[in-house]
Amino acid sequence: MKTKLFLCLLLLDWFSIGAYSQVTSLQDLVYKKKYAEVIRLSQNFTAADSANYDTMFALAQAYEGLLKNKEAYRYYQYCLKKDSTDIDLLNAMGRTAGSLGQVSKALACFQKVLQADSTDFYANYQMARLYMQQGDYDAAIYNFAYLLQFDEENPSLWKNLGDCYAMNPMGIEGMIMSYQKAFSLNPENAIFGHLLVNTLLPLGKDLLPQALQVCDTALFYNPDHKILLRDKAVALYMNRNYLQADSLFTLLLGREDSSYINLKYGGAARFKGGLYMDAIGLLERALELDTTSVEVNILLGATLGKTYDRKKAYELFDKAEYYMQPSKDLTFQLALYRAEVNLKDGNPVEANKFYDHAYKINPQRLDVLQKMAMLFYGRGRAEKYEDETEKQRGLYNVVTFIKACLSKEEIEPKFIAYYKPYLNSFLEEMFFKNENKSPLLSPDGKKSYITKEELRSLVEKIPEPEERKDGLYYISE
Repeated sequence: MKTKLFLCLLLLDWFSIGAYSQVTSLQDLVYKKKYAEVIRLSQNFTAADSANYDTMFALAQAYEGLLKNKEAYRYYQYCLKKDSTDIDLLNAMGRTAGSLGQVSKALACFQKVLQADSTDFYANYQMARLYMQQGDYDAAIYNFAYLLQFDEENPSLWKNLGDCYAMNPMGIEGMIMSYQKAFSLNPENAIFGHLLVNTLLPLGKDLLPQALQVCDTALFYNPDHKILLRDKAVALYMNRNYLQADSLFTLLLGREDSSYINLKYGGAARFKGGLYMDAIGLLERALELDTTSVEVNILLGATLGKTYDRKKAYELFDKAEYYMQPSKDLTFQLALYRAEVNLKDGNPVEANKFYDHAYKINPQRLDVLQKMAMLFYGRGRAEKYEDETEKQRGLYNVVTFIKACLSKEEIEPKFIAYYKPYLNSFLEEMFFKNENKSPLLSPDGKKSYITKEELRSLVEKIPEPEERKDGLYYISE
């Protein structure tokens, strides 16, 4: 009996040692990033292996290492059923859930970690990154700033904080300060220098010396970095050091970096440095990349005008002028929105002007004229107006709308029958006042007249509306 018991215990020890050895070998493979090997071995897992927490955790890590996040998340969930408090597991689940776009699940995992330890760096950092992905930059700023309380010398945290401020229109000061701090802590990082320079350059000439100093410092550590060389060339150009800028653009172009910026600003630097003939080739190549660039058309036109092709110069100037015109669709929408805001603000006269402007931009939009027709419609009859100018505006707008509708073959006259009683009331008024014309007032303030004959001719083209029991009208068939 004792012998049998001994053998059972020995077998249990062997199984335990075997299981421990397998888990250890799997974890070693994970550490060595032999993820595919772990997954291959999983094909031979027994039921006991599948019930082992450490084995399943190693398998989940392997899938995550191969960027198979769905499988990884599924195995992490399996592990969670066995231990819902493991910090490494919660962080891994949050990480994979975030990669899958399941932001709420990811945040929930990291919040559990922070409930156990609010200072946990990884969970705070990952939450900040998730908030950035969601566009919640205020929350991300809070997390990054919180981490910086414990590690003020971390350049990556400062860089991320600057990225958050960059997405806030009011965050320019925070962005500059954050990028400056990141760069001062890690000037060897070319990207930090590039971000800081391109933050400073748009802010005006007062910051150009600082931008150039950042370029020089960054280039000290990365002397052949193309992006930094281009940044310095642009900064020199903006600082009106045209010949120095040209030398850098020439260097970059010689290294086969024929990007649009190098061609455009390289040509511009040569032009403004008086090297007109040398500028032509670069500007022509830039124009091939963007034929609609106003600046390039102007510069190339000016360069050719100063050298040998004035005819081409005029053509380029005409193109530049054409491209400088605002978009028809945008100007129409702008006028329409201005009209609507003025109407909401109780300024119908101003609204009338902008509706008129919108219609002139796009005469196909009869709905704009219809809005105008109703602006000063009053109570629907000439004698009901208390203000003479409002009356004249009302008649002008309705007449203009009716004429436009009648001029369109696709618009059936029955759709304007509603306005016939209104226009008839003006004919009646002229009859009783023994007048032959009625004044009109356009949106731009110009006064004109419509004669009795003109108005009667217009009215005759409009079908009769039918009156409803409630006193309103509907259009007859």
